[in-house]
Amino acid sequence: MKFEQARLSLVPRSAANCLDLALMFCGRHLGPLIGLWALFAVPLSAAALLIARFTDWGFAAALCLGFFGSAPFGAMLIGGAARTSFGEPFSLGKMLADLKAD
Repeated sequence: MKFEQARLSLVPRSAANCLDLALMFCGRHLGPLIGLWALFAVPLSAAALLIARFTDWGFAAALCLGFFGSAPFGAMLIGGAARTSFGEPFSLGKMLADLKAD
């Protein structure tokens, strides 16, 4: 990836323009985004359900799992989005390969 090959213009944007860009990104890459979300949401929600059902930690466990689960989800999402801004494909397999390679 070279900075000169960026497909995204680096100009100041308003909040509405940033939201528009994010919605366009989500619309174009809906399949991989749902796959990435399911990769994190399904195990974390199952763990929260089991912890809430069998312990007294219900709400606190859900908050902790959400807090600690959002960091790796965000890192993988940003890594995939950064690749897309330089013209590389946005795919769940590529994001997982990057995670294993590092």
